[in-house]
Amino acid sequence: MPANNRVACKAGSWYPADKSELTAVLTAFMQEAHNTIDREVLASQPCTAVICPHAGLAFSGACAAKSYYALAQKHPAPKTIILFGAAHSYTVSSAGIWAEGEWESPLGSLKVDTKLATEALKLPYAAEDYSSHISDNALELQLPFIKYLFPKSMILPIAVPPSPESQRLGHDLAVLTRSAPSDYLVVGSSDLTHYGNNYGFCPAGSGTAGIEWARENDRILLRLITEMRTEMIINEVKKNHNACGSGALTATMAFAADRGVKSALTLQHILSYDIMPTENPDLSVGYASIVF
Repeated sequence: MPANNRVACKAGSWYPADKSELTAVLTAFMQEAHNTIDREVLASQPCTAVICPHAGLAFSGACAAKSYYALAQKHPAPKTIILFGAAHSYTVSSAGIWAEGEWESPLGSLKVDTKLATEALKLPYAAEDYSSHISDNALELQLPFIKYLFPKSMILPIAVPPSPESQRLGHDLAVLTRSAPSDYLVVGSSDLTHYGNNYGFCPAGSGTAGIEWARENDRILLRLITEMRTEMIINEVKKNHNACGSGALTATMAFAADRGVKSALTLQHILSYDIMPTENPDLSVGYASIVF
């Protein structure tokens, strides 16, 4: 593939590489979302931005699908979806933008919105950065949903480190797209508390007591998100370790706030333990689907 085209490196492991198999999985997720989401409650949300998890589809796919289902109800054909991703490898301190080319997906490649990328790169805290995206899962796990629901949309992938500039990033991207707000949506990707010895974080010990502690740790952060306490997110996560993408969360919330959103709606909060429980639990990761 050309140098600036990204290979789908998680296909075949984190999600199906076969187009037909992946389509069937996504169809089932969307049917579940249709059956479980209260659309009267959803109607009160602009659905201009969402937060999604990014684990393997067997774990977080059904949760993520609820966010995408909500987006598609009000915005069936956006021009571009801006992706704010957890920066799992902090190769740069700036917002890392994949500025051109395409991202591969089993359902078809997605083009990068080079025009918007060029404008975003003028921001003093943003930089053209490909290395932080190449093997990262946060944004790749969004592509199947986007290509399935919005096949003609472009993307703008941005890795967002947990820095104060993440709030400016969300605001400034909202300003850059303000002339055509319905053409530009945001997907921010973060998982929540990573609990257990393998993650080096188990303040309440192992067993179900630890799992329930992790669930409540997530809820502390989710309350701040619901209340749009954007300025508190990075410090909260630094203190309580209840997300891997505080920068992405902050940027998403700032974008939504600029669009006039006053509160967020959590469609689902679930732990990996709920999906695959074990007799003696010692590991779990939180996932949430949130719309703004």
